[in-house]
Amino acid sequence: CRACTNECPSNVNMSLLKAELQHARIQHRGLTRSERLFSSVDRIGRIGCMFPFLTNQVLKSSIMRFFASRFLGITSRRKLPEFAWQRFDRWFEKRGAKPAARGRVVLWDDTFVRYYEPKIGVSAVAVLEAAGFQVELARGRKCCGRPAFSQGNLEEASRLGSHNIALLHQDVDAAPILFLEPSCYSMFMEDYRELGLPNADDIARRCFLFSDFVENLLQSEPAALKFNSRAEKIIVHVHCHAKALNRCAAMHRLVERLPERTVELLDTGCCGM
Repeated sequence: CRACTNECPSNVNMSLLKAELQHARIQHRGLTRSERLFSSVDRIGRIGCMFPFLTNQVLKSSIMRFFASRFLGITSRRKLPEFAWQRFDRWFEKRGAKPAARGRVVLWDDTFVRYYEPKIGVSAVAVLEAAGFQVELARGRKCCGRPAFSQGNLEEASRLGSHNIALLHQDVDAAPILFLEPSCYSMFMEDYRELGLPNADDIARRCFLFSDFVENLLQSEPAALKFNSRAEKIIVHVHCHAKALNRCAAMHRLVERLPERTVELLDTGCCGM
């Protein structure tokens, strides 16, 4: 099915249909062990990053691979992601803030960036501060609810979403909210609204993908950022949720701004995640 791509003429929200079907099953027979686990990946990341050396060794063990295969349905051939030695939000707290000329932005540090790949967040902060923005995190944020939503655990997704919307609604300056992960972005732009959460529309109007936000800035002020020259080819695979929200063009234009690069936007479907 190509319902999540730009070619779809009917604008069918397949992720919502899938979540509602799974939710009906959950209401009938309850949550399975794996559904409970995958609905709580933010909590898993928080626990795993307490003792990353130990937890990463456990993840690599044959016992853990057997357990994951036998009880969670994760094939033993799948290498599990390793926890970061330093969480992104911990790094952010320790760094020195830089003067800002363009105002505030709120960077949504998703579960993957916070607990597994903090270098993505570090790079995003470097770009935003180079452009003159004051970068803040959403203090006290919870998981966006995408993992729970994708499992059909809509009550948990609604609970998490309500917390996040209430938290962000307290920002009287209504600073832009920037997302590195399209799955989180789509929760704020579409799924919170579908779940009927209060003030979801108000918060959605402040939300931007990181690539969209930077490209919009450079369209109005091309000299806002200076990029290094490097002769190389860049191949872009666009996230399914970015495709569903028609966010491919801005990403392509942004990468093409990098000097001496040649860019190929792959005509690919879902990666299988």
